[in-house]
Amino acid sequence: MRAVLVSTPVVSKSKPIARPLCHSVMGITLQPRPDRTAVRIACCGVLQANWQNRTMTAHLPPPPLDYSRAVHQLAALVPAGAVLSYKDVAELLGSGGARQAGKAMASAPAGTPWWRIIRSNGSLTEALAETAQRHWDEEGLAAPGRHVNINKSRWNPSNQAWEEIDALRTALGNPKMSEMDDQL
Repeated sequence: MRAVLVSTPVVSKSKPIARPLCHSVMGITLQPRPDRTAVRIACCGVLQANWQNRTMTAHLPPPPLDYSRAVHQLAALVPAGAVLSYKDVAELLGSGGARQAGKAMASAPAGTPWWRIIRSNGSLTEALAETAQRHWDEEGLAAPGRHVNINKSRWNPSNQAWEEIDALRTALGNPKMSEMDDQL
């Protein structure tokens, strides 16, 4: 699609500035209107007209997923008896790092299994260790010394879980894991 812009110079103290008088798209000349509806319909493709009842409906893509919400949703996928490190979470989502994932987990809403996302050494901060220990005991994850054997308990996602992880990655604007593997 080739757009032609017809403009006229506007005199200013420093340099002349070109201001559009009309837009020509695919041979159709659009005159500017106060509401710029015609320009939005023709150029952006954002609005679609329903001329029978003279209404406009917006067809916008969904907003990108917030990183913290993606981390919380990924934590909710981890089943009881399994854990991930903050680094694992960042790698699965395809963005951020261990610290960013940890910061996101600090703001986890109620009901998020925060004790299943831990440091790479299998521990949590002292402030959370006592509460986490109770959850780990219930799920059979506890190891001596208020930590988890992460190598033994690391979550291995099912095919369905991988699809959900890929959906989270895509919602964040990152390619699916399988697409990255195909490029290797």
